[in-house]
Parts: sequence; structure tokens; C-alpha cells
Amino acid sequence: MSKVTIIVPIYNVEEYVAKCLDSLVRQTYSGYVIYAVNDGSPKNEQPIIDRYAAAYPEKVVAIRKENGGYGSVLEMAIARLDSEYFLVCDPDDYLADDALETLVGLADANQADLVIGAHPHVLQGLEYYKGKPIVYSLGNLVFGSSIPRTALLEADWDGENTTLRLVPATSSAGYTRMVTDEAKKQEFYQYMTDISYGVTVTEQGISAQ
Repeated sequence: MSKVTIIVPIYNVEEYVAKCLDSLVRQTYSGYVIYAVNDGSPKNEQPIIDRYAAAYPEKVVAIRKENGGYGSVLEMAIARLDSEYFLVCDPDDYLADDALETLVGLADANQADLVIGAHPHVLQGLEYYKGKPIVYSLGNLVFGSSIPRTALLEADWDGENTTLRLVPATSSAGYTRMVTDEAKKQEFYQYMTDISYGVTVTEQGISAQ
């Protein structure tokens, strides 16, 4: 039994997934397995996944399912885990070669149930799963980071329901500033809608399509 399972939810990332899987099969730690889950992607990721599963049969498990969204991949993969730990690696991200070795070493040394690693902040899409909004890179949306295109997350609660809204911003030198140019704001909302799953992002808020 592997000590760590890496879950890779794969959808619409044909141009990135090979770089991601390259970084995962290069890990210096040996006690792990990779669940490469094709969530019914319309792109051509499956041959890439199959190639890695054939080249690294002891490491890569190719899984194909009907499209259900990011949350459904995690729900399915976690249900079939037999490892002590799991890690989710998005297919447009990649890990340093010693990432697992470092994380498992920290877990063992501290008898920890959970270890959190550092993550370069990037702006990612949103989705709804079972009626609940999933906001990725939450630290980026709350605290900002030194990237040209970022956002602040505004949450309005009326005592029963919460409305989420993204405020377009730019960040540099530790300071985050709201974008005031109307054309750039609309460009931001369209960008966020394009990279999200089943979600429309407008100035009025975030809503399921």
C-alpha cells in the first residue's frame, strides 16, 4: 500500500497535463501513487494519461469518468483511497521534485494528520458543486499577491444566504489596488468566466450557469 495518493483532476488542460505528470513521476519519495482522473474532458488528454500509465504502471493509475466537475473527482478519488495521506495537484500545476519527501518527512516528524505546503499564488477559476461555491486560491483572493491580475473576494451575508463577488484588482510590492477602468473590469469578469466551470462571473456576483 502506498503512503500517499496524488489526485490529479483533469479537464480541458491538454497543453499542461504532461508537465504536471512529469513532475509527479520524478518525485524523490517512492511510496506514492498517482490517480490521473479524466473528468470527461472534451480535449485530448486521455492519450497523454494512457502514455504515462503505460510508462509508469507502478505509479500512475488512469481513471476515466463522466464529467461531473472538480468536486465530483475529489469525491470519487477520496472514496477509493487506501493510503494514509492524499494530495491534490491541479493539472496546470506541478510539484518540486522533493515535494512529497519534504511533506511526508514533516508529517512523520510531527505525527501530523495534515501538512500544508507553500503555493505560488495564481488566479484560478470557480465552480459550484452540489449548490455550493468552490473558490480556489482563496489565500490569493483574501490577501492578494504580487501579480498583475488578481482579485479581492467580497462576501455579503444577509443572515441566511451569502453572496460572493470578485473585485478586480492588481497587486505589486505588497499592495493590492482595485481596478477602476471599466473596460479592464469587464475583461477580468470575462476571463474569470472563461476559466471557471459552470459559473458566470459579473460585477453583480458569482452565479451558477
